[in-house]
Amino acid sequence: MIDFEAIINQDNRITNFELLSNQINHKLILKKSRENVEKILQSIFQDNSIKLAVNYRNDSHSRLCLTKQGKIFIPSLDNLSSGQSILFNLFATIIRYADKADINKSIQLGQIEGIVIIDEIDVHLHSDLQYEILQKLIKLFPKVQFIVTTHSPLFILGMEKEYEGKGFTIIEMQKGETITTERFSEFKNSFDYYKKTKAFEDEVKSIVDNYNPSNVNSNNNLLQASIWTEGKTDIKHLKAALRWLKEKGETYNVEVDFHEYRDPCSSQLLEMCKQFCKNKQDIPIIAIFDRDEPNIMKNIHDDSQGFKDWENGVYSFALPIPKHRENKEICIEHYYRDSEIQIIDNDKRRLFLSDEFHPKSGKHLSNPQLNTTDNKFKSNQLKIIDNKVFDSENNNVALSKDAFATYIYDKEKGFNDFDFSAFKEVF
Repeated sequence: MIDFEAIINQDNRITNFELLSNQINHKLILKKSRENVEKILQSIFQDNSIKLAVNYRNDSHSRLCLTKQGKIFIPSLDNLSSGQSILFNLFATIIRYADKADINKSIQLGQIEGIVIIDEIDVHLHSDLQYEILQKLIKLFPKVQFIVTTHSPLFILGMEKEYEGKGFTIIEMQKGETITTERFSEFKNSFDYYKKTKAFEDEVKSIVDNYNPSNVNSNNNLLQASIWTEGKTDIKHLKAALRWLKEKGETYNVEVDFHEYRDPCSSQLLEMCKQFCKNKQDIPIIAIFDRDEPNIMKNIHDDSQGFKDWENGVYSFALPIPKHRENKEICIEHYYRDSEIQIIDNDKRRLFLSDEFHPKSGKHLSNPQLNTTDNKFKSNQLKIIDNKVFDSENNNVALSKDAFATYIYDKEKGFNDFDFSAFKEVF
């Protein structure tokens, strides 16, 4: 409230402009502080219409309620879920501590500085709070360093999604190693458990049930086969390679259909081989795997034959090692020459090879302005790095594998003169 008696005389004239200015300033600070608290609540509920309001004194056990589009939404803060209460208390406390240190900074969330340490940040939080909400709340405080422990793969995946691979570091406890999201041990454990669930089996079964060999384009003069791959980018590379080889005069007595499905991965493709081989297939199915996962390799490839016969018309094999490569753990991008892999796009992005970086520091060996936090640079195998390569301004300059494959398939300028001769090993 503004004390009008202290600033207005008997003639209704303002006599103390300095006091008026101070009182208005205090009112604005309080208004801004309230808006900051509402920002936290809006992030938790993912609704920018959420506001703090005051109940009548005798109407509720709590004077504070939440409104949504002007109507009471939560009648009392006591009605928040335990997870919502934890998050609200945690991030409101950051503002409270900042207010004690410097009120001018506390009203600007982006100016609050400090270190926040949280043990097991995911405890008592619903899955959407772990995956979607926590990350947005952390992002409200860009100058605060958060040091947290977690057992939640969802929280880690949410950080990857929200921050696009930069601005945070994952360290595996005990070993003290910097790791990637999918190397997070809890992620692997959770995925292994998920593969054993009925939901995973149902998803694979749905793909099997929806597969209709009659949809394959047929040429009665040719044998037919359906090609399955473990990644969405593999199909683009194989289609581009087959197109190039045919243009060069290569002929094949097999007509292939590249089967595309949602969110493929090596584990899912392996499971599909196990399911499809239970019934006789009208059209042979050939599953092609990368060679970069030893645990998958031992299940899908027979070195004595060069492939694995699952029976009933289902076959699988790992990508043959092209003649210009010495390392064994390859993926499909290794079929290109290094000079092709490293072509820069119009946005100054490109794929990187792990041997371009110092094996300890992650610094680029020829460009000191670049460094990577992707753990692949520590591998003794030549790996493709398509994320977490940063310049001096912390911009991620790595090109995604999907973008690289799309450029090649669409014959984008600079990516339209690749040599696909190594792909003869596949076809």
